[in-house]
Amino acid sequence: MCADALVKNSKAFSVSRELRIAPANVIVPHGKPLLSYRYLAAPFNTKVWIALGTYVFLISGFLCLIHWLRSGKWDFSQNLLEVYSSLLFTVFHLKATNGIERYILFGVLFISGFVYSTSYLRLLKSMLIAETFEKQIQTFEELAESNIPLLINPYDRMIFQHHHIPKSLWTAQYLRHPKFRRIPIDICFLFAGFPMSKKWFLKDHLSRAWFHAFESGIVNKITWDAYRESVGQGYLNFSITEHLEAKLLGLYYFMMPTIFLALGYSDALLNFIMELEAVSKIHPQSGNVKNHPAA
Repeated sequence: MCADALVKNSKAFSVSRELRIAPANVIVPHGKPLLSYRYLAAPFNTKVWIALGTYVFLISGFLCLIHWLRSGKWDFSQNLLEVYSSLLFTVFHLKATNGIERYILFGVLFISGFVYSTSYLRLLKSMLIAETFEKQIQTFEELAESNIPLLINPYDRMIFQHHHIPKSLWTAQYLRHPKFRRIPIDICFLFAGFPMSKKWFLKDHLSRAWFHAFESGIVNKITWDAYRESVGQGYLNFSITEHLEAKLLGLYYFMMPTIFLALGYSDALLNFIMELEAVSKIHPQSGNVKNHPAA
């Protein structure tokens, strides 16, 4: 039903025969494109990253334990580098391990590294090609959690006063980076018809004609023709997705190198502390020996 008739008295107009059921949805902001530095952790979710960290810690500790039982030396950092090399699918040797254990561990590291590295690179490549957006709002609970304010600017207020939908909402579906989207939940339904004056005597004929037109698909054809005509005449313009212009490098450009640097220093510090603790426990310092004088 046309919005112009809703503000009038229902006794002043009548509605033609309903042609279709029109659902009502809530329009919310579309998810923003994912920032470049967030692609580093985007391919895997939290559970996979936790499993990967547990795998690295356990395999490194197991290699270090075997090396300590064979040679009596504790070298956690070298074994950790071997595990990292296997995950990056580069060359690793396991020189500190001999015997049948070396072949078993080599097979485990090779298979695990191949699976993790191939899956990560494949998912990362697909995300970079297809562009990944932040989590979309799918339910009303997520809309409430997002804490989006419902504001109407003067332009929207003027448009709503004339009972029309802003043109930007219609043209947003053709943008490469959409601004709005509908929550895929129909909150209500309305039998859509054409309001007209009760004094118009051709109501029944119009209802019958529009019913046959809708049934044959002519209504949809008229809708798209009217849209293309409005664009061609300049009444409805396409919005610009984004302005292509040269911008100065911001902090986000250096975010990914900074994350890698912080992870590297943190890993090195953790290995250094573990090496110190292991050496202090395996080779404890002898206490001061007190020499008693001979009687």
